[in-house]
Amino acid sequence: MSPTFCSGQYIWVNRLAYKMCRPKEGDVVVMRKKRGKKLLIKRVAACGNSTVEQRWGRLFCNRERLGAVHMADVFMDNGEVQKKWQVAPAHYFVLGDNPLYSTDSRDFGPVHSKNILGKVI
Repeated sequence: MSPTFCSGQYIWVNRLAYKMCRPKEGDVVVMRKKRGKKLLIKRVAACGNSTVEQRWGRLFCNRERLGAVHMADVFMDNGEVQKKWQVAPAHYFVLGDNPLYSTDSRDFGPVHSKNILGKVI
């Protein structure tokens, strides 16, 4: 999640935040990949029942461009849909803040809510 967080930096995580409500777009969360023990910090880019597409070197959620807060225009293509993800209910599409070096939902797909451990505060 560089440059937002640095390696070795301590963070506070509210593990109760999503017991009462669901993550929303823009939230920074601590999560696990589907099959893994390593914890990751990612930003929620899209919530369930959404379609995420990569085209024109940008990411779009339900045909609206995802904000530059968490996605730089670093991919080059010809404007056609290059990749498409359907985000199922109770799943989230997450991105790192450094898209050139981030492993995120573009690589491992949407994340189920049971793999989100808490909200970074």
